[in-house]
Amino acid sequence: MTRRFTVDFEEDFYKDFSKKCIDEDRTKADVVREILREWTYDEDTE
Repeated sequence: MTRRFTVDFEEDFYKDFSKKCIDEDRTKADVVREILREWTYDEDTE
């Protein structure tokens, strides 16, 4: 089963997200997974 969620991005964040999807030819799901891993890692190191 596929689950969907909606997120509002700040403008700079959205630009970075879009760049990764387009320039690096990655899927939105892959980019979101990377972002979530980075957020989780950042929280663990604080």
